[in-house]
Amino acid sequence: MNKIVKKLFLFGSSAMMSISLFSNLTTAFFASASVEVVLLGDANDDDELDMSDYVYIMQYLYGSVNPSSLQVTAMDINEDCIIDSTDASIIQYMILYDINPSHVYKELYVTPDNSGRYYYEHQCSSIDPTSYSLYYLSSVSTPNNNLSVSEQVVNRGMLLAPDERDYENINVVELSYGNNDTFIGSGFIIDNHVVATAAHCVYNSSGFIPDLKVNIYNSNGEVTNSNLLFSSDAEYIHIPKLYVDYLGSNPTIQDNYDYALIYVEDDLFQQGITGLTPWNIGIATTEFMNTNGLATTSGFRWYNNILARYYDEGNVLSITSDNHNLPALRITTNGTSFPGKSGGVLYYQSSYSSYYYRSAIAIVTGAADPQNGGNTWATKITPTLLKFYFHNYKLSNYS
Repeated sequence: MNKIVKKLFLFGSSAMMSISLFSNLTTAFFASASVEVVLLGDANDDDELDMSDYVYIMQYLYGSVNPSSLQVTAMDINEDCIIDSTDASIIQYMILYDINPSHVYKELYVTPDNSGRYYYEHQCSSIDPTSYSLYYLSSVSTPNNNLSVSEQVVNRGMLLAPDERDYENINVVELSYGNNDTFIGSGFIIDNHVVATAAHCVYNSSGFIPDLKVNIYNSNGEVTNSNLLFSSDAEYIHIPKLYVDYLGSNPTIQDNYDYALIYVEDDLFQQGITGLTPWNIGIATTEFMNTNGLATTSGFRWYNNILARYYDEGNVLSITSDNHNLPALRITTNGTSFPGKSGGVLYYQSSYSSYYYRSAIAIVTGAADPQNGGNTWATKITPTLLKFYFHNYKLSNYS
C-alpha cells in the first residue's frame, strides 16, 4: 500500500536538551509531539501488517530494537498506551482472519527512556560488601539487519485463563539473607537466572547485602517453610551507579534509579516447579500516565510476625512535580504499598480473545507513606532496563 503518513506539526526545541538530565526527562513527558496518520500494528514501519510486525514487537519487548516514536505509536494496536503481548497477539489474529488494519490520526507517543548507564557488579562470594566492578551499557540501538527472534522470546509471557488467580504467580519471589533467612523484600523472575528487584533491597550505606537468597513459594497469603518450593543463592548483584551516587545526598533523585538485578546460581526453570514462567514484559508509555489505567502490585509483606504475599490494585496517577517520580522513569498509582513489597512487580493486565495477558511494567520501590501504606511508587521497565536485564554482556560471562 502507499505510504500516507504525513507530518503535520512538531513542537519542541533541541535547545531544551541543554538543560539538566532531570529537566529533560520531565520536559519530554509534557512536550507536545508530532501528529501523524498511523497504521496501527505497523511496528516496523513498512506500510504493511504482517508477521514481521509481530516479531518486531516481541523484539522490542526483549530490548533488541530501538523504534521511532511513530513505530512505538503504531505498536499500540489496542491503544491502551501499553506495548505488550496483547498487541502482538492482535496482529496475529488480524493476519489469520484477514482483517484490515486501521489508520488513525493521532499525536505520536513519546519514545520511552533508552539511555546508556553505568552499573556496579558485585560478586556475592566476596567478603567485602563494598567491592564491585564498574561497567557501562549503551542504549539499545537499531540493528542494520533483520534480527531473528528466538522461540523463547516469542513464547515468553503469562497467558492466563480468566479464572486464574493472582497467587498462582509464583514467579514473584521473596528475598532474605543470613542463616536466619531474614526477610528483606521482594523480586520477580524475568529469565532463567535473573531476578528483578529494587536497588535498596540489595544495597545500603554499608554496601551490598551479604548472603542473599531468592525464595520461591506456592502460597497465597501467609508463607512458611512448609510451602517453600525452592531457594537459590545470589551469585552476582548489579545496581545502577546513579543509585549509589545519589544515596544519602539526594534521595528524591535516587529513587528514579532504584532497580537491581540478582543473578542466581541455579537455572530456576530447571527445578521442576509447575507453573513457573518468566514474567511477560510490557512497556508503559508516558501517555499511560494520563489514562487512569489500572495496575496491580504483587510482593511480600511482614506484618504482625506473619510473612505473607500481598496484592493491591490502583489507578495510575499523573504526577507533574515530584522529583521522586520523574514521569519518563517512574509510575505512581493510588494502590497501597507497604514495607516489604519493594522489589515486587507492578503489572498491567489486558484481555484478548478470552484470555488475560499479565505484563510487568515496573518495579515497586516505595510508598508515599511507607509505615501506614500509601500511594505506590515504582520504576518503569523501559528499553534502558531491558538492555540491563536481557542484553547485559556481563551475564554472558557467568557459566
